Amino acid sequence: MSSTLVPYTDAMRLGQGFNSYTQDICINGAVEFKAKDKEAVSQSSPNHTTTPVTAPAKATTNGFTPSKDGEKAVSQPISVTKETLLPSTRNPKQIVTFSSRAVDNLADIMDALNISSSASIKEGTISASGSASFVNENKVSQSDINFLVTVKVTSQTEPNSDDMELNSDLTEMMGGKKGSEFTDVFGDCFIAGFEEGGKFAAIVSIKVNSKSRVKQVKLAASAQLAIPAVPGLTVGTENKFEKDHNDAFKDTETSISVNWSGGGDILGKDQVWDLPTVVYVANKFPAMVADFPERTSAVLMKYTSLKSFHKENAKRAGPDRLFVNDYSLCSQYTMDLFSAYMVYKKIWAEIADMIANPGDYKTLESTSTGAPPIKTDTLSLNKARRECRGAMIQILDETRRLVSNPKIADVDSEGLSPDLPCKVPGLLASRLPYNIRLSATIGSAELDSPEEWATVGKWNGHPSLHLSALVGDFHTPTTMDTFERGENHLFCTLNVGSNTTNTVLPTLTRVRIYAHEHHHGTILHHQHSHDSKGYVSALGHSIAESNFPSRDKDDCQFHIGQPTDNISYRSGPADLKSLPDGVAKVIVEYFQGSRRIAGLILLDGSGNEIISWRQYNRADATSQEGMKSETQIPPKGYMLVGFWGRMDAIVVTQIGAIWRKI
Repeated sequence: MSSTLVPYTDAMRLGQGFNSYTQDICINGAVEFKAKDKEAVSQSSPNHTTTPVTAPAKATTNGFTPSKDGEKAVSQPISVTKETLLPSTRNPKQIVTFSSRAVDNLADIMDALNISSSASIKEGTISASGSASFVNENKVSQSDINFLVTVKVTSQTEPNSDDMELNSDLTEMMGGKKGSEFTDVFGDCFIAGFEEGGKFAAIVSIKVNSKSRVKQVKLAASAQLAIPAVPGLTVGTENKFEKDHNDAFKDTETSISVNWSGGGDILGKDQVWDLPTVVYVANKFPAMVADFPERTSAVLMKYTSLKSFHKENAKRAGPDRLFVNDYSLCSQYTMDLFSAYMVYKKIWAEIADMIANPGDYKTLESTSTGAPPIKTDTLSLNKARRECRGAMIQILDETRRLVSNPKIADVDSEGLSPDLPCKVPGLLASRLPYNIRLSATIGSAELDSPEEWATVGKWNGHPSLHLSALVGDFHTPTTMDTFERGENHLFCTLNVGSNTTNTVLPTLTRVRIYAHEHHHGTILHHQHSHDSKGYVSALGHSIAESNFPSRDKDDCQFHIGQPTDNISYRSGPADLKSLPDGVAKVIVEYFQGSRRIAGLILLDGSGNEIISWRQYNRADATSQEGMKSETQIPPKGYMLVGFWGRMDAIVVTQIGAIWRKI
């Protein structure tokens, strides 16, 4: 018998009418059950209600939220035995489903948790009969990585429609409404039973400050939250991976939101939620539910599955015939409506910040759609906010229309699905002012000095630019650092050879990499100069937009740092004009703790080296431990246009690629 499940609430009763589209409870007693079924329901165990828990997001050295005393509640990956992982023998029909996967957006989470898109639009936030309040929309949207871990423990439930009948007082319950309005009173289905067991869900949201490390962190989190392929295996990584795992989570913020039903109190009040804790609870949860089950879902059945429904309809004719709305058409269209609604909600918050901090934003020079850019004055921004609010109201009205007329979501005569009732949110977003403050961070220090903003601030947020995060060691220089290494300052190749009063984007045609050549007669910063031999110290480049003459000895127009004429301490030139696909990847290598760039490699789309410099491949290079390598890849449709970074008096200490839209 066909049936569906929806999240359980305490207001649900057996035989209630239900609207599966809005997930609203309708009239009580829509369907009558035989006495034995009622007795079975009344004897079911009461629920043990648990409260959603959200761990606050805090920046820590290992990416986990610390406990009150600053130590992790669970410091080791948890191993479980076969007995604790498998369903309890006390309930042989218990079915256990584990799931752990990365999710790209809120829509994926809603789908996995069986949350109604229509109800969420109506409430203005993610909603599922109150059980989804633990979903932190802002954290999910603002994080670089999101994982959803779920454990579902259920007992098989097989409602029998032969034991159910449509209420005999149907005409009186309709209250004078026509049969075509049946869904308005009774809904499109009814509650035929309940599933018992338990549900556990954890949303792990990770914000990575160094965007070039997102892939590395995602792989580490995926390994930590791995679900066993065979029951009885350990969930999570082994101890030998602990060191690499902790290194991967440096300089990240992790937020964990948890919700569960069944299983009783699954974690002590003095313990906190981190990744090992999530793994531990996921392993133990089936055994806990065996001891403390509760209702987790309501089982819905269609009225058309009842013989009594068809008998009743046979007595009726014309508008008096009972008509049940079919909401199967609405699923994908409503998901599209929800996605658009959430984008508009995010734009609304961004406009509010623009109004509050107009100095942080700048009007676009033009838009890709040809529509006029929105200015930063209050009048223009308020008009944009009204446009945003109007679109959200249009989406809400459309979901209300779908409740009574789901055929709106059907395809037209040409086989096309309906358009959104409002403009695509990207059209409004493409006209908004852009943030001129640099969103990237260097290590844990934000760029906020006037000199630093003058160097890169005007380029950040440019609609045609993407600045990769800086790679390399960084810490705030001390007085002794300055004495030994010289002043540490920011550089940006876009500022060299271009008009510094505007933001004209150059076209990179040539690149060369230089390494530091130590001279024994060096007096200033002598030890640092000696230790930096062979490390990247300068960059040379040429651009198509400039007629500035090239330097005779290396054919580059402009330089950052001090270029050397010694061919043993510089790479060959890379002629980017001859490359049809340009630079596809930039690899930056450095030794942990050195505060120097050891390698810089540019690759084409086939993985071939275009140009490279590696300090550690030199014959006189000193072998060191702690080599780190990070790969920077441009967004689709972007090309390399320059570099930005930090350097001291001798060498480059951090570097990141800059990409421009083709």
